[in-house]
Amino acid sequence: GGQATSAPERPGKWTAALFTQFYRSLNKERKKILGAWIKNKAGVTDVDLIKLLALKNGKVLGGILSGFAFSAKQLGFDVSDVYERRKVQKESGRLNEYHLTDEFRAIAEKCRGR
Repeated sequence: GGQATSAPERPGKWTAALFTQFYRSLNKERKKILGAWIKNKAGVTDVDLIKLLALKNGKVLGGILSGFAFSAKQLGFDVSDVYERRKVQKESGRLNEYHLTDEFRAIAEKCRGR
């Protein structure tokens, strides 16, 4: 076969093998973010992630987060199969809070041994 131009067909469910492939495709910063998401079931805000990675601002974070979408697409998933972003009101104002999907969290915890 030639080069596939479209994303592979969605596998339907995260498996340990798919998670491992996904994890290996992430750079150091994305692995750090994923670790924070696995550890914090209550969600992680963009401010937390900017601090965690010692970034200048949210724009830089946006670029890093877009890599999750790219990695998910390579395996036929959508980024919404990995995490969801919710707007939340905190003392410091309106923030984005990130949560792993239940299905992705289950396989991530199993594979990362948490």
